[in-house]
Amino acid sequence: MENNIFYRDQEGRPVQVLSQAVMKENGRAVVLYQELFGSYARKVEYRECFLDGMRVFDPETERVKTDQASERGNWAETKERQIPEWIPDAADIPEPAQNAAQELLMAFLDAQTHGEKLEILSQMKDCVTDYLIDTMALSLDMEIPQGVLEDRYQKLIRSLRTVMKYETNRLR
Repeated sequence: MENNIFYRDQEGRPVQVLSQAVMKENGRAVVLYQELFGSYARKVEYRECFLDGMRVFDPETERVKTDQASERGNWAETKERQIPEWIPDAADIPEPAQNAAQELLMAFLDAQTHGEKLEILSQMKDCVTDYLIDTMALSLDMEIPQGVLEDRYQKLIRSLRTVMKYETNRLR
């Protein structure tokens, strides 16, 4: 098992191995992994328990292999192409809107101040998606719970305004 390898859990949701370690108390191997869905929680689990229900996959080709096959380096059967849940369905978004949303997302991520980020976020109202909200919230180290898109957008704006209000540039 290597770090930064992608797996799918028993429900088919993507996770990524971040690190491995050994428990000091009992010497058992553990795996630190991050869920690539929902709140992107980081979890630690005993290695054998982790591997019990996981399948390795290549996110670019979506080819799935069992852990035993991955240890040997052989690809097992190729699954039908599926779009991972963290990537929006491009067919549902018109091409100009996709480009505009991508440019605004990059501008949001590059913005230096929270004020700039809030301005860009207000420009994105018409092209915002769950994926964009998740990406922006993650970049701000925030969690915006799943729900109605408009509600999530408003929660992100409120959270950003709260950060602007209480975080200052003073040295402490």
